[in-house]
Amino acid sequence: EARPDVAERVGGRLKNRHVMVINSPQLLQTNVSDHQITQTVRECVNLSDPGPHVIVLLLKHDQCSTEDQEHVEKRVFQHTMVISTQEPTETDDILQKIIQKCANRHFRLQRSSSPDDLLQAFEDIVQMNDGCHLVCTKASLYFTKEQQATGKR
Repeated sequence: EARPDVAERVGGRLKNRHVMVINSPQLLQTNVSDHQITQTVRECVNLSDPGPHVIVLLLKHDQCSTEDQEHVEKRVFQHTMVISTQEPTETDDILQKIIQKCANRHFRLQRSSSPDDLLQAFEDIVQMNDGCHLVCTKASLYFTKEQQATGKR
């Protein structure tokens, strides 16, 4: 498990499909500053070069605030699916709104869930976006300048 202040990238093959997962658990923690969130998002963009096809938002029903939603650009939701461990209820207004912003893409993770079902949901998002990656221009430009300054890739 990654330290809470580090974004971690893990890749491999799943059902003959290359899958890359970037885990950034600190993004929705209430004690994280806006500056730290911005830095983490930039790091995630760099780790996902040339950009993600799908963003998976794994939420507990009480984990996301209205303010958290305001930090996310509308075009990000075109590539996003919400995964939760329970069905959202009518009382979970915030979760319902996030799922609606994601074109009602919601996957309920349960013991009987199949990796095939989840992969198919990802494929549907990729097809819906014509195979295009989400491009995060501002963050990408930031990393390009930083890498040139430090001589790193």
